[in-house]
Amino acid sequence: LLSNLVVNYKDKYVLTGSFRRDGSSVFGANHRWGNFYSVGGTWNINEEEFLKNSRLFSLLKLRASYGENGNSIGFGNYMSLATYGYGYNYTGLPGSAPNNVGNPNLTWEKNKIFNVGLDFALWKNRVTGTIEYYKRTSSDLLVTVPLSGTSGFSSGQLLNVGSMVNKGFELTLGGKPVATKDFTWAVNFNLSHNINRVTKVYNGNSIPWNSWFNITEGHDITEFYLRQWAGVDPANGEPNWYTDGTHSAKTNTYNKAALSLSGKSATPKYYGSFSNTFTYKSFALEAQIF
Repeated sequence: LLSNLVVNYKDKYVLTGSFRRDGSSVFGANHRWGNFYSVGGTWNINEEEFLKNSRLFSLLKLRASYGENGNSIGFGNYMSLATYGYGYNYTGLPGSAPNNVGNPNLTWEKNKIFNVGLDFALWKNRVTGTIEYYKRTSSDLLVTVPLSGTSGFSSGQLLNVGSMVNKGFELTLGGKPVATKDFTWAVNFNLSHNINRVTKVYNGNSIPWNSWFNITEGHDITEFYLRQWAGVDPANGEPNWYTDGTHSAKTNTYNKAALSLSGKSATPKYYGSFSNTFTYKSFALEAQIF
């Protein structure tokens, strides 16, 4: 089910809204359907009388939106079902055994997204830009939670386990330093900054994600979870590691160092690019730096 609404008043004020109801058989029988919606508004300030004939602004637009959507990908089609596997050897005879514990309450991973931005263009689009802020809250995160070895399952159970927040800003600037009949030089620059925090996990317990990360409340989801390097002992040249996350003691035996959160993330705090495009008649040359 999908519906959409757009209201436009004199190209000054635009209001949009949408609603959809989705179902997916990959989820448990109890929670297969999800309701998702979005609302948004735009104010084209350059259409107001006090800016309509401006020589400076050819575009000045303020916009904001809020919406919800659901994720149903990234895992197998039958994770909600308790299944059996075949091909086992049972005293020399073919056998089968449970290979997935299942979860009848498995449901959509939900994302709530807020966005506000300002678009502008100056001097007949000679200079353009966008300044944008966003906040994305993900809840009912789909994560495989380890099970006790005594359960007979080694792969864990897929659960909706917690929530996470991503927020930040994006800046985009573009311009044409040279624009003639046959030749154009265009530049484009963008910069992004993102902060990630896990706000809730299953029973408040950290969840191993892979060999490097441990999903932990109050931390970046890609914060490294490793034995912490403490440098080289200047007295004998031996490598040292901190025994735990407090960094209060050192050891030269690798296996005596406990795994701990490092405070350093695999996700960059800032990232962006800068590009130049040179166009002469029907030919174009582009150079980009990330």
